[in-house]
Amino acid sequence: MKKFVTVFLAVLLVFTFVSFAAAQESDPLEGVQTYDGSFKWVPGGQPWQLFIPHYDIGGDWWTGLVVHNMSGVACQFEINFCDNMGTVYGTLQDSLTSWEKTAWMLSYTMTGGLGTGWMVIESSQQLLGFVNYGTPASVTTLGPFWSW
Repeated sequence: MKKFVTVFLAVLLVFTFVSFAAAQESDPLEGVQTYDGSFKWVPGGQPWQLFIPHYDIGGDWWTGLVVHNMSGVACQFEINFCDNMGTVYGTLQDSLTSWEKTAWMLSYTMTGGLGTGWMVIESSQQLLGFVNYGTPASVTTLGPFWSW
C-alpha cells in the first residue's frame, strides 16, 4: 500500500509540474483559441494556481470540492473545468473572505456538461483544496492541494 501511495503521489506531482510548465509557455494570455475554435486553459494573470487532477460526475460517481482561503485578505478566484486536452468547458467565479472555506457538489451545469476532467483554480490569494469522490458504496478524499 505504501508503494502504491508513493507511486500515485509521484505521478500526481509530475502531471502537475508538466501541466503548469506547459501552460507557462503562453503566460500571460487569458486563453488560446485553437484551430477548431475550442478554448484552451493558460494562466490568466492571477498570482496563484491550484490544480485538481481529476473529477468525475458520470454514472454513479459524484465529486465534491472544498476550497479554503489561506490568507487574512479577501480572495477572488475562478475555477476552470477542463477536459484531458486542456479545453475549458465551464468556469465558476467566486470570492472568499479572509480564512473562509466553501464547498460544492459538482454538477454538469458547473462543468459545462463535462462528466470527467480536471480543474485549475486561479486566485488572488493562496488556496488550499480537497476533492471528495464517491459512489453509493464508497467515498475517497484527495488532498490537500496547495496553490502555487
